[in-house]
Amino acid sequence: MFFPILSRLSPSKAQFLIKSLFFSRIIFLVIIFSCNDMIPLIVIY
Repeated sequence: MFFPILSRLSPSKAQFLIKSLFFSRIIFLVIIFSCNDMIPLIVIY
């Protein structure tokens, strides 16, 4: 789904899009792990 859009963009913009998706995923994981201290049961189950 993303590949036709990436092929239309310039390589620098495609790299930036991939990096932004990667960093947003890291931030999402950090939020999950920070909530893990308060509610570990929800993350486990």
